[in-house]
Amino acid sequence: MPTGGEARRAAFPSHRLASSQGFVDACLAGLGWGLSPKPLVARHLSSGRLCDPEPDLALDVPLYWQFTRTTAAAIAPLNCSIRTAAAKVLLPPS
Repeated sequence: MPTGGEARRAAFPSHRLASSQGFVDACLAGLGWGLSPKPLVARHLSSGRLCDPEPDLALDVPLYWQFTRTTAAAIAPLNCSIRTAAAKVLLPPS
């Protein structure tokens, strides 16, 4: 029993995946299910390696590109490239 107002937390199994591709790879390996941007998983969906359990249900969420202002000048070309590539494959903000 916790004392002094301490809360007890259940220790559920968890995994940390360091990249979006690692997350997809874990789903492909059968470690669970997930929500990924369609451009990232389109070939797996078309090949049947992954399935969309609700193909008529859109689960669009906003995505954000974050960086620290102190690096803004140094990564300006990268920032521009990422925004250009994203605009080609992602839905525009609503």
